[in-house]
Amino acid sequence: MSVNSNSNEMIRVSGKIDLENIAVDYHGYNLDGIFNKGHNPQTIKGIDIIIDNKAYFASFNSETKTFYTDIPYKDLYNANHKTISYQIHKDTNIQGLVQFSDQYKPFVMSSPSILERNISFDNSFLSKQNGHYIIDSTKLTHTSVNLSEVELEQYNGKMVHTQQKLSNYQLPSFMKVLSYENYNDEAGHIHKEGRLADSEYGNAHGTKVIKYHFATEKESVNHFDSENNVRWGSAKWWQVITGKIDRGAKEYSEQDKALVKSALDKIAEYVDVRFEETNDTTQSDKNEVLDFYRFDINRHLEKPNSNAYAELGGDVVIDDRSSAMNFQTIAHEVLHTMGLKHPFDKGNQWESQGKLDSRGSTLMSYVTDKDWLKTDDLRMYDLAYLHYRYGVNPNARKGDDVYTFKDFNQTSSDGDIYIWDGAGVDTFDASNELDGNGVYVDLTPGSRIYRGGSEAPDWNNKAFGLEEIEFYRNYNEYFKDEVAKGIKIEDGNSFNEGLFGYKFSTDNAFIGFGTQIENLKGSQYADTLIGNKANNKIWGGNGNDLIKGGEGNDYLDGGVGADTLMGGAGNDVFAFNNQLDGTLDTILDFEQGDKIRLDHEIFSELRVDKSNLMEMLDYNQSTGVLSYQDHGTNIAFAKLENHFDIMSPSHFEIV
Repeated sequence: MSVNSNSNEMIRVSGKIDLENIAVDYHGYNLDGIFNKGHNPQTIKGIDIIIDNKAYFASFNSETKTFYTDIPYKDLYNANHKTISYQIHKDTNIQGLVQFSDQYKPFVMSSPSILERNISFDNSFLSKQNGHYIIDSTKLTHTSVNLSEVELEQYNGKMVHTQQKLSNYQLPSFMKVLSYENYNDEAGHIHKEGRLADSEYGNAHGTKVIKYHFATEKESVNHFDSENNVRWGSAKWWQVITGKIDRGAKEYSEQDKALVKSALDKIAEYVDVRFEETNDTTQSDKNEVLDFYRFDINRHLEKPNSNAYAELGGDVVIDDRSSAMNFQTIAHEVLHTMGLKHPFDKGNQWESQGKLDSRGSTLMSYVTDKDWLKTDDLRMYDLAYLHYRYGVNPNARKGDDVYTFKDFNQTSSDGDIYIWDGAGVDTFDASNELDGNGVYVDLTPGSRIYRGGSEAPDWNNKAFGLEEIEFYRNYNEYFKDEVAKGIKIEDGNSFNEGLFGYKFSTDNAFIGFGTQIENLKGSQYADTLIGNKANNKIWGGNGNDLIKGGEGNDYLDGGVGADTLMGGAGNDVFAFNNQLDGTLDTILDFEQGDKIRLDHEIFSELRVDKSNLMEMLDYNQSTGVLSYQDHGTNIAFAKLENHFDIMSPSHFEIV
């Protein structure tokens, strides 16, 4: 058995964590199963499945106690006879209950260890030996088509840049609530846009360079040199800085500068911008340089107790208190200058979904206690808007990557459901979706995609990623299922600040603006698969699929089933390489320049030089039906819906 080293096939590895049988001895009290009670399962974020020192993260479903991840076939094959190890991602503490007489006493306890014996797998190629799971690659089975390197390169197209400014109506709500510039347009507010004025959207003309400068004490005083020199905004609701900066101006220390640079580097890690430090201040007053100031901001800001302030397309001021100088504050203010606003600003704010406003979704939120990431990193909504506004860093994820449907990942900035990519010949693979309902995948940048036969996510009226937040004020609410079964928790059991539980998306994802994915694999059921403006290769798999290539020179392979194929603009190839059974694929728009590709192993009576092609194929122009003479049996396999004119050997390829 051999494996193509360039194989891009993915194998789904799935399993379960048995929380009920985790043994827990707490100071002599038997608390077996406590991990499975109340909302303790939500404290588990996921599991790293480690193979050959490489970790594959799988999110944990706290309701079903299950996990899954998609691992490249070649990685599993090359790890034959290797042992799987694990690392659990979980909170430090859980909530415990100890019974005293007829009541239970609640308390905080350290999260118990999850041992190997508590983890099980569903896959036949993972066998348990001496308490460990071992990979047996001889039992691996192929679940999807393998696109060879030659095929990938053949249909590889250069990045198609088409980004432009969209209206609020065109943007999903989780992006439009962050758009300062759309806020100006839609709400009728006029703010100076500084560097953003006339700045193109996307990165069609290359990387956006933003120069920045750390202002000296003298520069701060000179910049704010009179009572009314600078007013950032003019409306009453808008914060303004007024008053002469006559004292308290402070220069950035080397430590402060390093912290600012770390925030800028983090943004540039994801986004196609380059921050360049400069000491040339001649352009500062023209808003061509991002200046960083420090002084006692609360003496000059109408809203007290502020840590920092920034203006749209302009500068950043950090308060001179040491507590104000931190990554999230700096990144928040820099994002303001780059065009992002608060999601709660009146006139263009969260409406019914405002209760889902959280720091876990965007650094622009003030709801800092609802932050499941708690890391010095950008958040999913920030990435989505920045990629729309500036484009994706072309050096990030520049390999030939494979993306799949995943459950929400609470440890990742993009949640594993916001899909973004910088370069390479990439594939979205839905071939492991086995629930019987098919998928809807549109590779167009800025598209919502989903699985399981569900309706298209309504992201104009609903948040993306985070679907629900539960707030537990006391242990009765935290252990509500146990209380419903009759246990009594002693009085005085309220939490000091309350605890949060989150429900995240499971069946949808979003392909970001500025991201180009070239190839697409469908499931084994009825799918809708749509290409983008690049040269796409789309494979339908089983099921009666609807496949649209869009622009570009596309390759469409319906697979098994009665498929409907539409090439769109460009010179497209319609492939037939499955056993003929009388099922017709319908081609909606076969045009001059398109090709029908026939697999010689299936159409074995055809000569490769096509010398007998028109003898063995029959095309009925009146019905559009194309048939093949298979050892004397006429088998119809395609229908040209537009009743294309006379077919000739030039319209076919035999491979």
